[in-house]
Amino acid sequence: GVVGRMQQPPAQSQCAPNQAPLSSAQIEARAQAQAKAKAQAEARAESGCRYFKVVGGYRSDVLKFPKEEFARRGFKETRDDSIVDVYYSRSFRDHITRLRPYQKVNWMPAMAELCRKDFLAKNLDRIASRSGSSSCLPFWPTTFCLPRQFDAFVEYFCSLCEAQPTIIILKPPLAARGERIKMITHPDQIQQDDQFIQKNIPIAQQYIMNPQTINGYKITFRYYCAITSVAPLRLHLFDDALVRICTHKYSSSCSTLDDMYAHLDSVDINKHNHDMQAFENDWENVDILREGVRCEYNSVIQKWRQSYGNAAVDKMLDDIKYIVTMSCLSVEPELTHWVTKSVKKRSCVFELVGYDILVDSDLKPWLLEVNHTPSLAPETSIGNFVKSSMLRELFELVDIEGRQTAAIEREVENKWALLNTIYPDKIIPKERRPGQQPPPWDVNKKIIPSRLRKTDVQAIVETNFEKNRSPHWQCCFPGPDADRYIPYLLMNNVTKFMAVVESTSFVLPSEQNQDTSI
Repeated sequence: GVVGRMQQPPAQSQCAPNQAPLSSAQIEARAQAQAKAKAQAEARAESGCRYFKVVGGYRSDVLKFPKEEFARRGFKETRDDSIVDVYYSRSFRDHITRLRPYQKVNWMPAMAELCRKDFLAKNLDRIASRSGSSSCLPFWPTTFCLPRQFDAFVEYFCSLCEAQPTIIILKPPLAARGERIKMITHPDQIQQDDQFIQKNIPIAQQYIMNPQTINGYKITFRYYCAITSVAPLRLHLFDDALVRICTHKYSSSCSTLDDMYAHLDSVDINKHNHDMQAFENDWENVDILREGVRCEYNSVIQKWRQSYGNAAVDKMLDDIKYIVTMSCLSVEPELTHWVTKSVKKRSCVFELVGYDILVDSDLKPWLLEVNHTPSLAPETSIGNFVKSSMLRELFELVDIEGRQTAAIEREVENKWALLNTIYPDKIIPKERRPGQQPPPWDVNKKIIPSRLRKTDVQAIVETNFEKNRSPHWQCCFPGPDADRYIPYLLMNNVTKFMAVVESTSFVLPSEQNQDTSI
């Protein structure tokens, strides 16, 4: 995928200091216009007529699968913003504050914090400092941002190079598809004022020298993560993935560092390898489904289960969920701030990002990078199946047609009314502001129903609906193991609330079971 030009969070529209406040007539006219637009959207939904609009520069091939999926669901493409139900965009910065409550877009502000390599390094360092140790990030190779951390980079890698053979990989923060990557074996091979550093401002990472290989060829994985909500944060991992293969046999020898076909799995790089006969010959007797430079994911996982055992592979898959969750939690404050400030309704926005994961010879997964707007362009039949099915299930996961919107609203109202009946004198109906009202849990992390806000009830109901929409998207957060992430959530916000809810298996009271215990 292409990170592209990572935008700053959207500027908030504010009235000029000398601008007169809106009159009551203007306020009433605006409210009527919004109500009319919502009524029109509901009427279109009832009639089955829905519209989508593509925003931003896309190659036509990249839009093949999204447009097919929209058409399959009965959407029609339009350029008229007044009738749009869903925007499909890779850059929505200039429009996000005008998004109507019933509209959706596959874009969130501030995603550079997660998908830009140097920003991700900064945020992971910050979450490690909260815990007082980098042991909470076993998946992140030792990383330095150059030239800012050049002295620390030299000190660390000089010491490491004396102890063991070492490879350092230099990656520009915005580059994609293997562009402008440089590999060295000692920090003295590059200087602080080197033109490469000054031009690219790269990160320097310890290269993982013992990757998993198939028949001697290095492989990595592209996993898809759906960020379906912020405030509360909800993360899902698709149960299929792309397996990328290098086209020259892997070697950690220093003499091979210039051989990008052996070290980088990007299709955009390996498609230029015009000597593929040896590669094709080596795969003739391999019992893993392959097409071009793609392997079938489940074939690889099944092969590893036979070689390493189910327990080891299951632990690896759980570790990958941990990688997704911890990396997203590291940017949760920024995402929460900008999403809640930019949109009227949190469910309007969602994001799809691509996680590039390397698994080493000990089945330990490592995070390489996170890709914003991962490419959905057609390629091999293996890749096409993964991308098209992923997109189909993604639209199901986010309820792209809004089929459950009314049911969710009814459930929220019913649960909120029931709580008011059970706790007529204790319910806190206002928004909880830091320092003003206590969180809805006690010192033992047990939910106190009498302290719930309506937005808390809505978060629980929305989460429950979402988890049952697609069996192919595995919930990473909040899940039954959410208690392990609570120490990294410093704010007593709705994300931390949902982590407590899931870790304690709290259930809202029902008409049949009015549990009033606190």
